[in-house]
Amino acid sequence: MRLSDQNSNISKILNQKTNPSFKTRGESVYYGLTDKDASMAVALKFVMRSGEQKAVHYHDILSPIEYDGNALITLYTSRLTIRIEGQYLGALFDYIIQHRVKSIEEPQSTFPSEGPGKLAVNSILFEDPE
Repeated sequence: MRLSDQNSNISKILNQKTNPSFKTRGESVYYGLTDKDASMAVALKFVMRSGEQKAVHYHDILSPIEYDGNALITLYTSRLTIRIEGQYLGALFDYIIQHRVKSIEEPQSTFPSEGPGKLAVNSILFEDPE
C-alpha cells in the first residue's frame, strides 16, 4: 500500500467513533476509560498540565471515596490525599468507583472546552494526609 493511501486511511479511522483504537479513551478530553467489556483498570494515572504524571493503584485507594455533588472528588491513600476539582463530576465519580477510569488529565488551558453544564476537570491536587 502506498504511503498516500495509508495517510487517507488514518483520517477515516479517526472519524469512526466505534473503532477499536478508541476503546480506552471514552468521549471526554478529561479522562480515559477501559472498554465496557474489559476487566477493571489496575491503576489510575494522573496527567498534570505540566506534563508530570503520577499513578495510584486502585487497591491503594481507601474508602470512602468522596464526591461533593458537583465540583470536588476526594481520593485517599495511606500516603496521599488526591483532590480532583472541576464541574459536573458525577459521571467521573461513578466511573472511578467502578474502577473503569484509566487516566485523568488536567486541561492544557484554564478555559473550559466542553461548555456550560458539561463535565470539566480544572485541577488535580496531591496533598499529604492530615
